[in-house]
Amino acid sequence: MKKVLKDNRGWGLADEFIIIAVLALALFVAVFLISRNFGDIEPIDTDVSIESAVLTAATSYVEEYYGSVNENDELLINHTTLINEGYLDSDLVDECDWFIKVIGDDFDVYSECD
Repeated sequence: MKKVLKDNRGWGLADEFIIIAVLALALFVAVFLISRNFGDIEPIDTDVSIESAVLTAATSYVEEYYGSVNENDELLINHTTLINEGYLDSDLVDECDWFIKVIGDDFDVYSECD
């Protein structure tokens, strides 16, 4: 049995088991640390963040320029208007065209992508 675990020409079975155990332990520690550090990261839905930024900018724009919109009136605002007036940062907007339809106190955000 001793000859199987260690022979005179180099690696033995016991040496191989020790190396495999050390590598398995290192893999276990690495997986644990990676899952602990990166396990709670959730992907950001960019359309939702762009939509909320456009909605906030449109609300500020309407409050400053119009005060309020009557229930019977409809107002359509493009994202380029919000950018040109300084309410929206151009870096936030993607390749889509964003529109805000305002009727009374209701703000509806739409996007049109090519």
